[in-house]
Amino acid sequence: MPYLVLDTNIILLDANNLLTLGKDNIIVLPETVLDETDNKKSGHSEIAFQARSFGRLLTKATKQDTVREGNLVISKLLLDDVQIEIVSLVKYPSYEDTEPNIVNDRKIIEVALQYKEAGKLPLKFMSNDVMCRIRSDSLGLESTDLKNVELNDVEFTKTLQVDTQQFPKLHNLPIKQVDPNYKPENFNYLFLDQFTGQAKLANIRNGIIDILGKDTEKDLRKQHANPMNSGQLFLSRAIQNPLVDVVVCEALAGSGFQ
Repeated sequence: MPYLVLDTNIILLDANNLLTLGKDNIIVLPETVLDETDNKKSGHSEIAFQARSFGRLLTKATKQDTVREGNLVISKLLLDDVQIEIVSLVKYPSYEDTEPNIVNDRKIIEVALQYKEAGKLPLKFMSNDVMCRIRSDSLGLESTDLKNVELNDVEFTKTLQVDTQQFPKLHNLPIKQVDPNYKPENFNYLFLDQFTGQAKLANIRNGIIDILGKDTEKDLRKQHANPMNSGQLFLSRAIQNPLVDVVVCEALAGSGFQ
């Protein structure tokens, strides 16, 4: 499987890039990326949010092994099905003549170079910093960015049939136990009992199923504009949730959010 060395800006663009890019690559995270991300996690900005999200993702990872290969110290993690290697160097080159603001860039690139020299191929360095990419290219590293946006169908609300015995026990279960194909954009679920057809609405909160119960639904309907369907209930709950910073609603104008 190819190795993909990530610059810090790829993580701070969207922490879930760790998962999406890891589907087809072994993700390599130089230790400097962790240091820079940790330094950005305070505050209420989007960057701070992504830095904290990145930390929560790594917390869920399972440590597989730590090995030393020459100058490389590699901690191997597994997050769902994504292979992650956190890398530090026993010794870095001297950066005495380098401007302080680009020393971290040099350290990140150096990890990629030493991975390449160790025969970990094919390897690519990903950064949205054009100067960093030019520098890596000049050193013989293949580089790329993550600015190209592809159009994808996003399933914000997913309908799923579940076993009759499991249906009453959905609340507080990890979503991966119920839906192995869960994706981060599957924020809402409509669960259907396979036998009776009974339905339950749920949000996914930090990977855990949060069933929208009768009392919650009753409270949501105490509005001048009473939610008329499951989509409007999901939207009302998201808008009123203090833990949700941004609500994205995908629907045709005038559709009533079906």
